[in-house]
Formats: sequence, structure tokens, C-alpha cells
Amino acid sequence: MRKTYVFDTSTLIYDPVAYKSFTHSDIIIPIAVLNELDKLKKGANEASKNARVAIRLLDEIANKGDISMGILLDDDVMLSIDATYRDTTSHEYRGFGDPTYGDTHILACLYSTWQLHPTHDVSLVSNDINLRVKAKSRGIDAESHEGEKYSLSDLYAGFQIINHEDAGMALQQDGKIDPRVFGIKLNPNECVLFQADNGDNISMGRKVATDCVRLVRRAFPWGIASRNKEQQFAMDLILDRNIDLVTLIGRAGTGKSLIVLATALDLVLQKKEYDKFIIYRPIQPVGNDIGYLPGTMEEKLAPWFSAIMDNMEMLLPPRAVAETGSVS
Repeated sequence: MRKTYVFDTSTLIYDPVAYKSFTHSDIIIPIAVLNELDKLKKGANEASKNARVAIRLLDEIANKGDISMGILLDDDVMLSIDATYRDTTSHEYRGFGDPTYGDTHILACLYSTWQLHPTHDVSLVSNDINLRVKAKSRGIDAESHEGEKYSLSDLYAGFQIINHEDAGMALQQDGKIDPRVFGIKLNPNECVLFQADNGDNISMGRKVATDCVRLVRRAFPWGIASRNKEQQFAMDLILDRNIDLVTLIGRAGTGKSLIVLATALDLVLQKKEYDKFIIYRPIQPVGNDIGYLPGTMEEKLAPWFSAIMDNMEMLLPPRAVAETGSVS
């Protein structure tokens, strides 16, 4: 039997694409959840990042039709947003909690859905234990979502892999191609890896103008070689003075800091294209706070710059590191 699930905010904060895990089901997101996501999106922590991603993905879905009536997604998932206003101070919802509290409105949406569809299997999906207990106390099923967390692969990658042997060979031979001639659509500064039909790599490029995809050649800034296409694309973007801002995102250990430092040292000390570079690091912890630390300002900030200094020691001999002084 088809089930109906009502999501709360914690579900989308844990996994912005949680609805993909509930195949052949109706997913309802209360408007109160969007309000809470809007409040959370401005921070710099993991929850704020996931809130921004969840909002963006819901906006993309809403562009496909009337999301208030429901939009059919892959795997027979019907997703809708319930924007119905419910007076949580009324007798019907008395005892649900503080009327100004988001969980109260989520619980009211769940209860109304449960009453409107008595023959359906209605359940709350929440990682908030207290909210699940409240739902169960009213005879409504509730469960947590412990599926796979949101994957970085769902974000904009900044490059495409395209099977087009003619375009790849033309780019390799001429150093540049007009993507429109081959029916290729790329975003500004988006990179591309051309492959043959058998999966062999042919050439790599980047869109630098409406009518031009330029060949991305192997670069070795500060003697560092890229180990994959993502690192090679990142080097090419950072080394291009026509690009004012490059953002990299990836899991720990993928070489983001090392590539940035290597290209920065190459541009400043080798090519002399800049006078200096400045490193900014947030001092907001992702996990548990390390608390107050004794010592001077440099000693207090040392833990936050340990990853930077480790990479610097690898890129520079110990004597050069000592001569450069502290990182600012």
C-alpha cells in the first residue's frame, strides 16, 4: 500500500535529498519546514550548508510544476509542500505546543494529514526524538531517517564528461573549438573532459568565451602534479588571472589546500604576477569546540592553521618556512 510521509526540518538538514529514499510514496513538506530552513541557511556550519542545498533543490523541483498539488519525481515519489495555515491556538490543536514554535505547526500538519487520509498509512519522518514521541502519543507512526547523507556529487561539479570523439580530437589538435559547432552547452568557465565511446580520455577543456572552449594543458605549479581531473581543472582555474574567484568543495584529504597553496606560491614567487597572498581561515569549529587556549595570539590560532602549515612544510624547505614567518 502507498504510504504518506510528512518530513520535518531535521530530516532535510541531515539529508537534503531524503525524499529519494522513500520510493513509491507521497512526501509532504510543511511550510513551517521551509520557514525553519530559511532561518538556518545564513550560517557557516554543516546544518546551514544543507539548508541552502535543500532550498535550492526544492526550488528546482517547484519549477517543474505546481508543487502545492504535488510533483512526481523519479521512483514514483510524489513530493508536495503543504502551505495550509492552521490556527494552532484552536481547540483542535490544543496541547500541541507553543503556537509560535515550528514543531507545533509541523505536528499540526501531520495530524491534519492523518485525519484527512484515515485509510492511508501516514507517518512522520524526523530525527527529532521529542517530535517523534509527540506524534506517537497521538497514535501516529513516526520514524527517523538514517539513510545515506547528502552527497557532494549532487552539487554543481563545475565540469562535464562528454562522449564526443570529434570534439575531443579537434580540441587536442587545434587547442580550441567552438562548442556550438558540436552542439555542446557549457556554463561560463565550466570544464569538460571529452571521451571516446569506449571510455578512453581524449582531451580536457574549459569554456572561456561563448564561442571558445580552450584546451586545458597539464600544469605543474610549484612542482606539484595533479592526480585527477578535478585537481587539474582546479589548477587551470586558479592560474587564470581572468577569473577573480574560484571556489573548491570536497571531502577532507582531496588536496584542496595543497593545490591552492602550490598555485599561490607559483603565482607570487615564481611568476611574480602578485605581490603577496593572504590566507584566511574560519575559527569556527565544525565539531566540538576546543575551548579557550592559553598563550599568545599566534599560539591560540596555531590549531586552526595546522593543516595550512603542514602543507607549507611540504611545499617549502624548513629554512624557507622559517624565513616566511607566520601566515597571515
